[in-house]
Amino acid sequence: MAAGAELSGRINISLSYDSEMITDLTIESSRPKGIAQLFVGQKPQDAVDRIPLIYSLCSVAQTIAGLSAIESELGCKASEEAIIARKVLLLAETGRELAIRVQRDWLKGSGGVELAQLMHWFAELKTELQWALVIAPDGQARSIDLQHVAQRLETILAPLFPENEMRFKEALFSGCTTSPLARVVVSLNELFKGIKLGNFEANTEVTSQYLLHKLDSEGDCFCAQPVSENGCLESSVWTRNRSRQVIQEAELLAMHPVAQRFLALVLELQEIPQRIARFGKEQLGKEALVFSDLPGMSHVDAARGRLTHRVKITEQHGEARISEYQVIAPTEWNFHPEGALKQMLKGVKVSLVQARELTERLVLAIDPCVAYKVEVVEHA
Repeated sequence: MAAGAELSGRINISLSYDSEMITDLTIESSRPKGIAQLFVGQKPQDAVDRIPLIYSLCSVAQTIAGLSAIESELGCKASEEAIIARKVLLLAETGRELAIRVQRDWLKGSGGVELAQLMHWFAELKTELQWALVIAPDGQARSIDLQHVAQRLETILAPLFPENEMRFKEALFSGCTTSPLARVVVSLNELFKGIKLGNFEANTEVTSQYLLHKLDSEGDCFCAQPVSENGCLESSVWTRNRSRQVIQEAELLAMHPVAQRFLALVLELQEIPQRIARFGKEQLGKEALVFSDLPGMSHVDAARGRLTHRVKITEQHGEARISEYQVIAPTEWNFHPEGALKQMLKGVKVSLVQARELTERLVLAIDPCVAYKVEVVEHA
């Protein structure tokens, strides 16, 4: 089972296996439903302060999504300095989460990143930028050396991307590499060679207007099992990176889809220090990590994928209070019972021994933060 707190729930996957084939699978979630109702009746800032206490996974992304939704509902804006600080924190959290999962789930703790250093770096950065995590902060902010922040992260990640390594793409496709991550890509490609997955066109488009309608009409039931206008949607590291040239070249070379998905995770992690380093006011319109196009609704690209918060605020006894709060997490998109995992695995011919490992690797590649359990039920 992947690392993760049981309080956050987990995804339970049951494979039906018969005659060298995965004949079916069921996906059930024990993740708590309607937990955002705990914010109802609270003052907006009190709700913001409680978000990281309730949402342990990607707590910074959850806080920023909540802030953006509340600010758009109240009709107020954060300063440009605060927006930059939030985006830096969001990228930093994504880097932390991806690095932790790579180290624990893919490298199995051997070599690679010193997680204590990574956690210390992030904790220091969060403390320094905590001023931005309040509703509509002004511009009275301490200056921060983003180059130094990025360099520290790059140093921490260096064991994954050796300095004397030829360019990652060339090393990957030549097979001559000392990079532990490139070796994982190569080993995944060999491990699952010849196993053809089912076709899943990763639909990623959904409009805020559609979400608003579904949230109003279906409420928490929609949050638990959301679907887009065009059916099941995936929102993940893969969907953010699948159009990259390296991924397209890997596909042309018939690299296995599981290896491609892990490669997408690696490419995103590798670029995060550079993305942090180039942040500045001129970058505000170029890194659309957070956006809100309807009052009371915001979308954030978190480590696991697109996160949506929707809030309604009314005046009660002369004070602004939250009257409605809803959250659509990327995990619920990505592990819909009829979604990506089921469509890719149902009908796949694979040995019984490999069926579990194939499923687990796909789960980790789709959502690198979720806790999960896989059960294989063999039928005679």
